[in-house]
Amino acid sequence: MAIAEITTALSSLSAATKILKSILAMNKDVAVNQKIIELQNVILTLQSHINSMHIEYNNLSKIKDEIKKELVKHKDWNKTKSQYKLKKVAPGVFVYSPQENKKPTELDHWLCANCFNDQKKSILQLSKYEERGKYYFCQKCEKEIFIPSDELKRHFDRSSRDFTKSIF
Repeated sequence: MAIAEITTALSSLSAATKILKSILAMNKDVAVNQKIIELQNVILTLQSHINSMHIEYNNLSKIKDEIKKELVKHKDWNKTKSQYKLKKVAPGVFVYSPQENKKPTELDHWLCANCFNDQKKSILQLSKYEERGKYYFCQKCEKEIFIPSDELKRHFDRSSRDFTKSIF
Protein backbone atom coordinates (compact mmCIF):
# COMPACT_ATOMS: atom_id res chain seq x y z
CA MET A 1 0.00 0.00 0.00
CA ALA A 2 2.88 2.40 0.76
CA ILE A 3 4.25 1.92 -2.78
CA ALA A 4 0.94 3.12 -4.26
CA GLU A 5 1.02 6.15 -1.96
CA ILE A 6 4.61 6.95 -2.96
CA THR A 7 3.74 6.60 -6.64
CA THR A 8 0.80 8.97 -6.20
CA ALA A 9 3.01 11.44 -4.32
CA LEU A 10 5.63 11.36 -7.08
CA SER A 11 3.06 11.91 -9.82
CA SER A 12 1.64 14.83 -7.81
CA LEU A 13 5.10 16.37 -7.59
CA SER A 14 5.53 15.87 -11.30
CA ALA A 15 2.20 17.65 -11.94
CA ALA A 16 3.26 20.49 -9.62
CA THR A 17 6.49 20.89 -11.58
CA LYS A 18 4.60 21.09 -14.89
CA ILE A 19 2.23 23.69 -13.46
CA LEU A 20 5.16 25.81 -12.25
CA LYS A 21 6.76 25.64 -15.70
CA SER A 22 3.50 26.78 -17.28
CA ILE A 23 3.24 29.66 -14.77
CA LEU A 24 6.63 30.91 -15.84
CA ALA A 25 5.56 30.82 -19.45
CA MET A 26 2.36 32.85 -18.89
CA ASN A 27 1.95 36.53 -19.41
CA LYS A 28 -1.53 37.23 -18.08
CA ASP A 29 -2.38 37.68 -14.39
CA VAL A 30 -5.67 35.75 -14.59
CA ALA A 31 -4.00 32.72 -16.09
CA VAL A 32 -1.24 32.91 -13.45
CA ASN A 33 -3.82 32.99 -10.62
CA GLN A 34 -5.64 30.03 -12.11
CA LYS A 35 -2.40 28.02 -12.29
CA ILE A 36 -1.52 29.01 -8.70
CA ILE A 37 -4.86 27.60 -7.54
CA GLU A 38 -4.18 24.40 -9.47
CA LEU A 39 -0.74 24.19 -7.87
CA GLN A 40 -2.23 24.66 -4.38
CA ASN A 41 -4.69 21.81 -5.03
CA VAL A 42 -1.86 19.54 -6.16
CA ILE A 43 0.18 20.45 -3.04
CA LEU A 44 -2.82 19.76 -0.76
CA THR A 45 -3.34 16.37 -2.43
CA LEU A 46 0.35 15.61 -1.99
CA GLN A 47 0.21 16.52 1.71
CA SER A 48 -2.81 14.28 2.17
CA HIS A 49 -0.98 11.32 0.58
CA ILE A 50 2.11 11.94 2.70
CA ASN A 51 -0.04 12.00 5.86
CA SER A 52 -1.68 8.72 4.81
CA MET A 53 1.73 7.15 4.28
CA HIS A 54 2.87 8.39 7.69
CA ILE A 55 -0.18 6.86 9.41
CA GLU A 56 0.33 3.58 7.55
CA TYR A 57 4.00 3.52 8.52
CA ASN A 58 3.14 4.08 12.20
CA ASN A 59 0.56 1.29 12.11
CA LEU A 60 3.02 -1.13 10.51
CA SER A 61 5.69 -0.13 13.02
CA LYS A 62 3.32 -0.92 15.92
CA ILE A 63 2.43 -4.29 14.40
CA LYS A 64 6.13 -5.08 13.95
CA ASP A 65 6.84 -4.24 17.62
CA GLU A 66 3.94 -6.43 18.79
CA ILE A 67 5.20 -9.34 16.68
CA LYS A 68 8.70 -8.93 18.13
CA LYS A 69 7.29 -9.01 21.68
CA GLU A 70 5.26 -12.13 20.89
CA LEU A 71 8.34 -13.82 19.42
CA VAL A 72 10.41 -13.07 22.53
CA LYS A 73 7.55 -14.31 24.73
CA HIS A 74 7.29 -17.50 22.66
CA LYS A 75 11.06 -18.15 22.87
CA ASP A 76 11.01 -17.57 26.63
CA TRP A 77 8.11 -19.99 27.05
CA ASN A 78 9.86 -22.66 24.97
CA LYS A 79 12.90 -22.35 27.23
CA THR A 80 10.71 -22.68 30.33
CA LYS A 81 8.74 -25.54 28.79
CA SER A 82 11.91 -27.51 28.11
CA GLN A 83 12.73 -27.47 31.84
CA TYR A 84 9.59 -29.46 32.76
CA LYS A 85 8.07 -32.83 31.96
CA LEU A 86 4.53 -34.16 32.22
CA LYS A 87 4.23 -36.56 35.11
CA LYS A 88 1.42 -38.86 36.19
CA VAL A 89 1.05 -38.56 40.00
CA ALA A 90 -2.17 -40.58 40.39
CA PRO A 91 -4.58 -42.33 38.02
CA GLY A 92 -5.89 -39.59 35.71
CA VAL A 93 -3.94 -36.87 37.53
CA PHE A 94 -1.06 -35.16 35.74
CA VAL A 95 1.28 -32.35 36.73
CA TYR A 96 4.40 -30.81 35.28
CA SER A 97 7.54 -31.30 37.33
CA PRO A 98 11.13 -30.14 36.82
CA GLN A 99 13.37 -32.30 34.65
CA GLU A 100 15.92 -34.46 36.46
CA ASN A 101 18.70 -32.08 35.42
CA LYS A 102 17.22 -29.22 37.45
CA LYS A 103 19.41 -26.78 39.32
CA PRO A 104 20.53 -28.07 42.73
CA THR A 105 19.10 -24.95 44.40
CA GLU A 106 15.67 -25.42 42.80
CA LEU A 107 13.06 -26.89 45.12
CA ASP A 108 10.98 -29.81 43.96
CA HIS A 109 7.55 -28.55 42.91
CA TRP A 110 4.61 -29.35 40.68
CA LEU A 111 2.99 -27.05 38.15
CA CYS A 112 -0.68 -27.11 37.22
CA ALA A 113 -1.06 -28.94 33.90
CA ASN A 114 -4.08 -26.81 32.96
CA CYS A 115 -2.19 -23.53 33.42
CA PHE A 116 0.99 -24.94 31.88
CA ASN A 117 -0.92 -25.71 28.68
CA ASP A 118 -2.00 -22.04 28.67
CA GLN A 119 1.69 -21.05 28.90
CA LYS A 120 1.48 -20.04 32.56
CA LYS A 121 3.52 -21.35 35.45
CA SER A 122 1.41 -21.94 38.54
CA ILE A 123 2.76 -23.98 41.42
CA LEU A 124 0.26 -26.38 42.96
CA GLN A 125 -0.12 -25.59 46.65
CA LEU A 126 -0.99 -28.14 49.30
CA SER A 127 -4.45 -27.07 50.44
CA LYS A 128 -5.68 -29.95 52.56
CA TYR A 129 -4.11 -33.01 54.11
CA GLU A 130 -6.19 -36.01 55.12
CA GLU A 131 -5.31 -39.53 56.09
CA ARG A 132 -6.56 -40.79 52.74
CA GLY A 133 -4.49 -38.30 50.74
CA LYS A 134 -3.63 -34.70 49.90
CA TYR A 135 -5.41 -31.98 47.98
CA TYR A 136 -3.40 -29.56 45.89
CA PHE A 137 -4.82 -26.26 44.67
CA CYS A 138 -3.89 -24.01 41.73
CA GLN A 139 -4.17 -20.31 42.58
CA LYS A 140 -4.51 -19.24 38.94
CA CYS A 141 -7.19 -21.51 37.51
CA GLU A 142 -8.60 -22.58 40.90
CA LYS A 143 -8.50 -26.28 40.02
CA GLU A 144 -7.92 -28.79 42.77
CA ILE A 145 -6.36 -32.23 42.45
CA PHE A 146 -6.47 -35.11 44.91
CA ILE A 147 -3.66 -37.58 45.33
CA PRO A 148 -4.43 -40.66 47.42
CA SER A 149 -1.92 -41.53 50.16
CA ASP A 150 -0.78 -44.75 48.43
CA GLU A 151 0.08 -42.77 45.25
CA LEU A 152 2.00 -40.19 47.31
CA LYS A 153 3.96 -42.95 49.00
CA ARG A 154 4.89 -44.48 45.63
CA HIS A 155 5.82 -41.07 44.22
CA PHE A 156 8.02 -40.09 47.14
CA ASP A 157 9.63 -43.55 47.35
CA ARG A 158 10.66 -43.17 43.71
CA SER A 159 11.84 -39.59 44.29
CA SER A 160 13.94 -40.54 47.30
CA ARG A 161 15.57 -43.42 45.35
CA ASP A 162 16.38 -41.02 42.48
CA PHE A 163 17.69 -38.51 45.02
CA THR A 164 19.83 -41.19 46.69
CA LYS A 165 21.24 -42.26 43.30
CA SER A 166 22.17 -38.66 42.45
CA ILE A 167 24.05 -38.22 45.74
CA PHE A 168 26.12 -41.42 45.52
